[in-house]
Amino acid sequence: MNMRLNTKRIACLVCICFLAVTILLMYNWKPSRHKSPFEIDIYDDGDYDEEAKDAIMRQHLIDYPLFNVKVQKDVMRPPTIVPQILVRKIDPILITSSMSDGEVENNFFRYIETKDVICKNDKRLGFQHDGGYNVCFAPPFGLKKPCIVYSFGIYDDWNFDDAVSKIYKCNVFSFDPSIDKPDHNRSSLIKFQKIGIGTKDEVNKKGWRLKSLGSILRSNNHEKAVIDYLKFDIEFSEWAVLVALHEEGALWNVKQIGFEIHTRELFRRKEHPNLKTSKEDYIRMYKILRTLDRMNFKQFNYRMNPFGMFKSKVTNMSRSCCYDIHFMNMNFVKKNHTLVES
Repeated sequence: MNMRLNTKRIACLVCICFLAVTILLMYNWKPSRHKSPFEIDIYDDGDYDEEAKDAIMRQHLIDYPLFNVKVQKDVMRPPTIVPQILVRKIDPILITSSMSDGEVENNFFRYIETKDVICKNDKRLGFQHDGGYNVCFAPPFGLKKPCIVYSFGIYDDWNFDDAVSKIYKCNVFSFDPSIDKPDHNRSSLIKFQKIGIGTKDEVNKKGWRLKSLGSILRSNNHEKAVIDYLKFDIEFSEWAVLVALHEEGALWNVKQIGFEIHTRELFRRKEHPNLKTSKEDYIRMYKILRTLDRMNFKQFNYRMNPFGMFKSKVTNMSRSCCYDIHFMNMNFVKKNHTLVES
């Protein structure tokens, strides 16, 4: 009898303990937020800290306590550069005083119509015809904020300047002494000054204020800044300015150049119907353009202006007095940016 009573008492005590433990567990129980056994509670706070886990994993090798798995630290790799600049293997085009007038003329136009390199990502900004300029966007070139562009010679054609600023958010410094407007901001990104690019700081016979590129860069605190693009269309004055740019050493920090060249036929009028570019003129212009090559600028595009057509009195060929030509500064280019023509 006593034995049966003790057994019942023990069974009751076990039941009471079981119920007490069950109630206690129910009182303190919270639903698990873990979605799978692979989710680790790093901070031991009952929550799955995904962002914190990822951040720590990027900094350290983590031991997963459940499976003893090590995660390798992320390695930041530089983006792979796909070369988009083709360096051409071409024989140099020479012009010498020993050549005939016709040979000099032919070789000059061959020279300005020869691309030293091919940019496989070449865009024309502004007008697609006269007034537009080509920009190479192949690495390491292109236009990306905060880019700097210098534009000389507007003639009320703002298409290039507007495109560069609106599309690529470049800071554009525009210049033209012939525009009948004072210095002003055309937009938040375009600053206009009523001066022109020249060989030195002066006021010319027309009363225009001119400055050398180096002087202008210094006044804007850009003498050590990278200039992404330099554009100028200055109606035959480019020849003297190109000489000054070379002598001044003002192009070392310029990545690309686009400018229009002109022959003397630009000034053919009724009063000067026989005006022509001489053999000596062609040789001089050729030598000036060659200075760009010596500074490691290579031509990547050109465009003949169809509105400047004339018939040569020497070769009887149809020519144009005006070409815009485009150069890239190869000092900015590394070997992994280029391909060499086979």
